[in-house]
Amino acid sequence: MRLIDFLQVSKDLTGQTQFYLKQKSQLLPLTKLSLTSTHCFLYSGTTPLTKDKIFNIIARTKNKQIELKIIINNHEFSVYGLQIIVDKKIAILM
Repeated sequence: MRLIDFLQVSKDLTGQTQFYLKQKSQLLPLTKLSLTSTHCFLYSGTTPLTKDKIFNIIARTKNKQIELKIIINNHEFSVYGLQIIVDKKIAILM
C-alpha cells in the first residue's frame, strides 16, 4: 500500500483512532513511524499511535507516493489493507 492510499482510507477516522497490526490472532500496537525517501515504516511497541499523531508526522513529507511497510522483529511486511472497528476506535493494518 502506498502512503497516499493509507491517508485516503483513514482520513474519515476520528483523531483518537489507534493503529494496530494483526499478526496471526494477536494485535500488535504500532508505536513508531519513520520516513525515508522511498518508504514509510511503522514499528510495533507498547502504546499505539493515533491517527492525529500519524497525520502530524506524515504532514512533513512531500512525497506521499512512497510505500507503507511494517517492521516487526527486523522483518519487513507490506500493508495490503485496513480493517476498521468503529466502536472501539481501532484500525488494524493487514
